[in-house]
Amino acid sequence: MLKKEIIFLSMLLLIIIFFYDILFLDKTLSTTSLMPGITQVKSNQQIKPFSFDLSGNAWINEPYPYIIKRIIKDGSLPLWNPYEGLGMPLLANPNSEVLNPLKIPLNLFPSAYLQDIFYLLRLLMIGVFTAFFLREFGLSLISSIAGGAGFMLSGYTIWWINLHPLSSLAYIPGVFYFYEKALNKKSQRYTAFTFMAALLLAFAIFGGKIPVVLMGVLLLSLYSAYLSIKRHSFQPLKLFLLIILSGFALSSVLLIPFFELFENASIIAKSVRSGASSHTIPFKSSITLWQPLFLGLKNYFYNSWIKWHPPVMMPYIGIIMLLLNIYLFLKKNLLKKVLPFVIFSTLIFLKVYGILPENIFIGIPFLESINFLKYNGMFYFCLAIAGATSLESLKQDNDNKFILAILFVSLIIAGYYLLLFNDYINSNAKKFQLIFGVTEVFICIIMLFSLLMIKSKKGKELSFLITLLMIIELFVYMPKKHPIRTEPFKENKLINILKNDKPYRMIADGLTIPPLTSNAVGLFDIRGIDVLIPRDYYNAFQNKISFSVPYTNNPDIVVSATSKFIDLVGVKYIITKEKIDFSNLKNRLYNNLTGLRTIKFFNSMKKHWIKGGSTLEYFEKQGEKRFSLIFPGKFNFTSFVFIESPFLFTGLTVDKYSSSVKLNIAGKVFKIHIIDKIWNDQFFSLKDFSGKLVKISLYSKGNPENKVVLGGFGFTMGKEAEKKWLDDKYKKHLKESSKIVLYDNINGVFIYKNKNVMPRAFVINDLNVLNNLEEQLNLKKYKKAVITKYKPNKVEIKTKGKGGLLILTDIYYPGWKVKVNGKRTELIKVSGLLRGIVISEGYNNIIFYYRPYSVYIGVIITFLSILCIVFLVNRSSLK
Repeated sequence: MLKKEIIFLSMLLLIIIFFYDILFLDKTLSTTSLMPGITQVKSNQQIKPFSFDLSGNAWINEPYPYIIKRIIKDGSLPLWNPYEGLGMPLLANPNSEVLNPLKIPLNLFPSAYLQDIFYLLRLLMIGVFTAFFLREFGLSLISSIAGGAGFMLSGYTIWWINLHPLSSLAYIPGVFYFYEKALNKKSQRYTAFTFMAALLLAFAIFGGKIPVVLMGVLLLSLYSAYLSIKRHSFQPLKLFLLIILSGFALSSVLLIPFFELFENASIIAKSVRSGASSHTIPFKSSITLWQPLFLGLKNYFYNSWIKWHPPVMMPYIGIIMLLLNIYLFLKKNLLKKVLPFVIFSTLIFLKVYGILPENIFIGIPFLESINFLKYNGMFYFCLAIAGATSLESLKQDNDNKFILAILFVSLIIAGYYLLLFNDYINSNAKKFQLIFGVTEVFICIIMLFSLLMIKSKKGKELSFLITLLMIIELFVYMPKKHPIRTEPFKENKLINILKNDKPYRMIADGLTIPPLTSNAVGLFDIRGIDVLIPRDYYNAFQNKISFSVPYTNNPDIVVSATSKFIDLVGVKYIITKEKIDFSNLKNRLYNNLTGLRTIKFFNSMKKHWIKGGSTLEYFEKQGEKRFSLIFPGKFNFTSFVFIESPFLFTGLTVDKYSSSVKLNIAGKVFKIHIIDKIWNDQFFSLKDFSGKLVKISLYSKGNPENKVVLGGFGFTMGKEAEKKWLDDKYKKHLKESSKIVLYDNINGVFIYKNKNVMPRAFVINDLNVLNNLEEQLNLKKYKKAVITKYKPNKVEIKTKGKGGLLILTDIYYPGWKVKVNGKRTELIKVSGLLRGIVISEGYNNIIFYYRPYSVYIGVIITFLSILCIVFLVNRSSLK
C-alpha cells in the first residue's frame, strides 16, 4: 500500500511542479477569454494557450457547466437544453458530460479555477492509474513511475489538455489496473475489483468520447485474448466480457438516450466527423514522448520555455525511448510480455499514417473516427507500457543487447540526419550544421554514458537516471506561458437586452457570439455547434436559414436575417459585428446554393473513404468564393451514395498546377482537365441511377504539392432549376429585408430587430389551409398563445377562443409529450420539425413535458446493474 501512496504523491508532486502557475499564480489553461465573442472578457493578453483546438475548447467544452448549472438552478434535471437551436437533448449528448463524476463539482459550481482543476485532475488520474497498472503488471516502483509520468505529461495529453478526449481517457488506465488486479487475485476481493473496472469503464463512457472508450475496449480485448492463449485458460476472456457487459450496463443511463440521439442526428455532421475528414498524422502529439527527434524542430518549440537561437534540441527522450523500444524487440521475453500492446500500437500507427487501407473501418460506427488524432490516446498508453517494461529489464539484466540497440539507433539517426539535412541545406545550411553538431555531441554523450553504466553493471542507477532526465526534459519543454485567468460568460448590456425579451430567440455570425457560449449566459440561440444535431433541425436550418457546414454555428447573416423561417421560429434579434448590407443579397444566396449541393451529397452518403486527406473550407477563384472540398494533387475520394437528384455538379479548380481528375460514376469514367485560372463547372446526369445506391469516385495521380479543389460539389436539380430557385428565393428574401431594422450599436456590435417575428407559440384557426403554411403565415391568420411557464423540460401555454392547431416553435423530438387540460393528447409534427397539437374551442391549459423513454429505460438498467453489483460484492465478501 505504501508504494501506491508513493506513486500517487509522486504524480501529484509532478502536477504541482509542472503547473504551479495554474494552481497558485492565477494563470489558466482555458482559452475562453481569448476567443472572439461578446460574452468574453476583454483582454490584452497576447499569450496563446497550448491547445490543439482553441475554439473547440472555448466554444464547446467550457460553456456546458454553465448551461447545466443554469438548468439545475431553474429547478429542472439536465435532460434538455432549451437554449440551443430549437432545443436539443442534453443528457443524451456525450459532449455535455452531465454524468462525468470528475466534472460534477464543476457542473454544480462552475468557475474558471475549478475548470483548471478539472483539467489537471484528468492528468493526475491518467498518471496514477497507468503507474498502478504497471505495478500490478509486475514492474518496480521506479519503472512504474516512469511509465505513468511519461504518459501523463506526454505530448499527447498536453496537446489535448483542455479538450474532450482526456475526459474519457482519464478512466481507461484504471480499467486496465482493476482488470489486472481481478485477474491476479483469487480472493473474495475478485468481485470487487471486477466491478471497479466496470464502474471506471462506465465513467469513461460518461466522459463523452465513445471512440476513446472503444479504443480502450479493443486494446483490453486484445490483451485478454493474448492472456487466455498464454495461460491456456478462458478466464481472462471471461473476465473481460464481464467487465465490458457490466460497464455498458452501468452506463445505460447515458448510452440508450445517446443511441437515440445518434439515430436521429444529422448524417452530414456524422460523416464529416469520420471518413469525410482526412486522417491526422500524430506528429504534434508526440512532441515530448518516445520519438520527438524525428518530428523536426518546429514542433519542439511551440510556446515552450526554450527560446534560444539557434533552437538546438535536447533529444534525450526520443533517443533513449527509441533505444528502449529496439531493446524490447531484441529481447524475446520482453516482447512476449508486452506483445498485445506492441501489436495494437503498430496497427494504430499503420492506420493513422495511411499505410493500412483507408476503408478498413468503414461501416463500423465510431471506429471510423480513429482517423482523428484526438481518439488515439491508447497508442501512447501502449508506448508507455513498452518503454517502462524495457526500462525494468535494463535495470535487472545488464546484458549486451542494449549495446546492439545503441548501434541500431545510431544508424537510424544517421539516416534521419541525411534526410533532414537535404531538406534544409538550401535554406540555412550553417545554422543546421551547428544544430547537427551539437545534437551529435549530445547523442554521443548519452551513448557513451549508457555503455559505461551497462559495462559497470549499474542498471538500477541507469534506470533511475533515465527516468529523472525524462522528467527534466518534459519540464524544460512544457509550455509555461499561460494566460491570466478571467471569469468567462460575464453578462453585459447587450446580453441583458436579449435576455429581457425571453423566450424570443437570436441569431449571430460565428465570430460575434458562438452558440453554446450564448447559451451559457441564458440566450436562446437558433444555431447549434454540436456534432449530433438532430437531422430535422439541421436540414431545416441549412435549407431555410443559411448554409453552415458541418454545424449551424456560422451562417451567412444576411441570408439568415432575410429568411422567412426565422420569423416562424421566433428569432427577434440578429447580432453582427458588421452592418448588414443587402446590396449583394443575390450573390450570397448563390453561395448558399453551392453549399446546399454539398449538403445533399453528404446526406445521401452511406459509406465513404478518402486517401490522401482532405479539408473542408471556402476557396476563392475568379472572385467567386465557394464552400469546397480540398484535396492534395494525389488523392482518391470514394463514396457510396443513394441517388435522389438528377445531376452531379463538379466545380473543379487547382491552386498551382494544371491537373487531370477522373470521375467514376457506377463504372463509367470521365476525365476532367482543370487549370488554375478558372472554375471548371460541369453537370453530370444521374437520371439513370435514380433511387439506386451508386459508387462515385474522384481520383487523381497529380503532383502531391498541388491542391485539387471541388467548389460547390454535390447533387443538384440542374442548371435551369437552380436559376429558377435562385430567382424565386431572391424575391422572397428581398421582401423580408425591409423588416430588418437596426436597433442598437453596443461597443461595435450591431443589434438588428426582426419586425416580422412571430410569437413562440400561436394558434392557426383555419385548418383548411394547412397544406400551405407559408401562405397562412403571410396572411397573419393566427392568434398568439400565452406561454405562462418556459422551463427546460416543461412548457405551459394557455389559450382561449377558437380552436385549431397550436404550434410551439420548438423541435419535435422523441420523449416530448403533451397534456391538454390534464388529458394526454397526441403530439403532431408540424412543418417537418415543430411541435403541434389540435385544440378545441374555449379555455385550454396545455403542458408540453419531456419524459423520454430512452432515459427511463437507461435509468432502470443502470439501477438494476448497481443492485446486482452490490449483491455480488456483498455475497463474495461473506464467503
